[in-house]
Amino acid sequence: MVVVSLPEINSRLCMCSLPTAMSALNEKTICDQYGRVTDMSAVVFVCVASDTVCKQFNLHKNVVQCPMRDLPDMGDEFIEDRVTAAVAVVNSALLTGKTTVVFCNQGRNRAPFVCVMYAKKHGNKASGCVVKYVRRENRGRGKNILTNREFLDYISSHTYIHLTKPVLKLSVFRRVLRAFARAA
Repeated sequence: MVVVSLPEINSRLCMCSLPTAMSALNEKTICDQYGRVTDMSAVVFVCVASDTVCKQFNLHKNVVQCPMRDLPDMGDEFIEDRVTAAVAVVNSALLTGKTTVVFCNQGRNRAPFVCVMYAKKHGNKASGCVVKYVRRENRGRGKNILTNREFLDYISSHTYIHLTKPVLKLSVFRRVLRAFARAA
């Protein structure tokens, strides 16, 4: 099975569905839509599926768990924490030089959502352009890629402040951002 590579966001960022991730974990390699094959020793999987799906990977060393549900089931603060955690895990894995595969149950909403939010935070990419790009790269999976209205609203309404160097601890920075959001 083939993972979807997103080279315009990051040359080592990929996404897929749960069956594709399971197949790759069993086969010990991944292959992207361009035919590039990567050995499993250089791959980190980030599971952004539901809690129950993530628990299947408790003992697997290549899988980092960042459980998410669809946005209507969560409060805004919970969403922010989960998205921030998933984006931070993706960024950390990419900084180690490993290919990073983000996956969820079907690879249609949560995984693309995390990849778009990563691109917004770490790539200074415009929302509309990134959403179109992710949909275009996923065209083999059909037309229902990143169609969850709540995800799209969150993507378009959420902005990141880009700092040139860290000034605050992340926890303090989050509290400051929440205070700004409440004041607005």
